[in-house]
Amino acid sequence: MKHSIRKIPYGKFRMAQKCYVCNGTGVDICPKCNGHKTFNGKTCPECNGRGIVKCYACGGRGIID
Repeated sequence: MKHSIRKIPYGKFRMAQKCYVCNGTGVDICPKCNGHKTFNGKTCPECNGRGIVKCYACGGRGIID
């Protein structure tokens, strides 16, 4: 009797996890102005005065593969 080995493809059964930086929201506080919307008395060029930016860890998706 032959034994057969089944190979499970890597990542096939892994579930996506919430991002550890943004906790699944997809956005993070602007690193340049710290969420204050201004930098050196002018509108922050990094976030365009919004105070938040797309999360750098997950790319704004909210999940880590």
